[in-house]
Amino acid sequence: MRSMIAAVATAEWHRWRRSWLRVAVLLLYLGAGAYAIVAGQHDVQRWDTAVTAASERAAVNQTETRAMYASGVKGPADEPWVDLAVGYWAEWYSWTSMSVRPQPLAVTARGVSDVRGHVIRVNRFTSAFDVGKNIDLGNPETQALGALDLVFVLTMLMPLVMLVFGFDLLSYEREQGIATVLHVQSASIGRWFAARLIVLAVIVLVPTVGLWLIGAGVSGAFSVQAAAVWQGAGFLSLLVLAWVAAVGAVGAWVTTSATSALTLACLWVAVTLIVPALANQVVSAVVPVGYASEVTNAVRSEQAALYAQPPGAFRPAVYAAFPGLRSAPYAQFDDAADSLRNPDKDMFLREFAEHMLSRRAMEAIWSREVAREQLAMMAQWGSPTVAAQLALTRLAGVDAASHRAFEQAVVPVVRAKLAMLLDGEWNNRKYDVAAFDALVALVPPAARYGGTIGITSWVVLLTWLSAAIAVAVAGLRRPFLSPSPFARFSLDARLSQTTTVS
Repeated sequence: MRSMIAAVATAEWHRWRRSWLRVAVLLLYLGAGAYAIVAGQHDVQRWDTAVTAASERAAVNQTETRAMYASGVKGPADEPWVDLAVGYWAEWYSWTSMSVRPQPLAVTARGVSDVRGHVIRVNRFTSAFDVGKNIDLGNPETQALGALDLVFVLTMLMPLVMLVFGFDLLSYEREQGIATVLHVQSASIGRWFAARLIVLAVIVLVPTVGLWLIGAGVSGAFSVQAAAVWQGAGFLSLLVLAWVAAVGAVGAWVTTSATSALTLACLWVAVTLIVPALANQVVSAVVPVGYASEVTNAVRSEQAALYAQPPGAFRPAVYAAFPGLRSAPYAQFDDAADSLRNPDKDMFLREFAEHMLSRRAMEAIWSREVAREQLAMMAQWGSPTVAAQLALTRLAGVDAASHRAFEQAVVPVVRAKLAMLLDGEWNNRKYDVAAFDALVALVPPAARYGGTIGITSWVVLLTWLSAAIAVAVAGLRRPFLSPSPFARFSLDARLSQTTTVS
């Protein structure tokens, strides 16, 4: 087998020397990958800079507020109405924000990740709508096409490179008479076929995995996400093998290079474009997209209804959420003439009601998103490209689940702030620097999101690989795949002429 691989590699090398197209295609592939890495690095640097700037701005504002507490002033000199001893203003001047730090591997997958915010100021007014823009990441077409990031290059363009290098698998041997020579010499066409596939796999696998590792190295992922880097490299290797097997399956059944190229092109279009598009139509029919304008109008109508109700109508919900407030000194404000904020005593009640309203609305949106994404994930069974997109964006932390995890993390922080403010209001508490720091501490530092490749994505590629191998083996067993009937006839004629002359 080693000699067969060496012979195939030598023949392939001579074909490369004579064909500028193969070299050009490989250079274009590497160039597209290099561009995607540079562009991804630039985008991630801007993302990280924005998060750092928000954190630094908050730190500066918090330092200034602590200085005002230390000096005993009520608030900024140009804002005499501000009283930092009141929870309303103490919370307002905390300037807290929640952020998403980019995973290093976000360099490889920025196609659909920049449609939602990564920094949000968190105060008692914050709604889940401030981070949830209802962008549909459960769309297989969006997942597959995205933009020119490294994941797009490795999943969408790699099969085209494979097509250029392997479209004439076995058909070239038939057309050039190599199959006839192998038959005469009693060589195994199956071994030659396997050697061609091995050489093809190496030619495509080396630049594909190399680009992935270069992207990971440039972003510093080896020090933060080493396991994810190697998991992605293994997944890409399996993806390459699945496409190699698909090329082999076509080559084993199709007898001419033109037909083989057309078949592979149709397969690429079907797998990378048609299947995601059909899946999106099915998903949209079963679970229609929830348009942001519809949700906004509904929430605004409910907000208007809230303001039409008296403040006392919200107290049962507040006491149900925070039972300890029932025994607070100012649980009833009717006779609370000495309350710090008696004129605005109903403000936190209404804000809590609005928080619950926005939370219910966002939970409805999340449930719709999850339903769409679960249906969309079924598309990966018909498209290894979709499976690869889902898997690699998960490693990069820019998938739909990561975005939703950030949105969902904001909700309990807002609730915790409201709980502290309600407790301070009901107990008529004055805020000092310690209480101010407690408000600031409620907001967690910037976090990274993402995960590992799901088992389903691995199973999808293994299924495609196994099916393609089975089809290729069945094709190799067909008798006409040795030398073609025409080649055999020509060989028999030459042998007959030789016998006659003798």
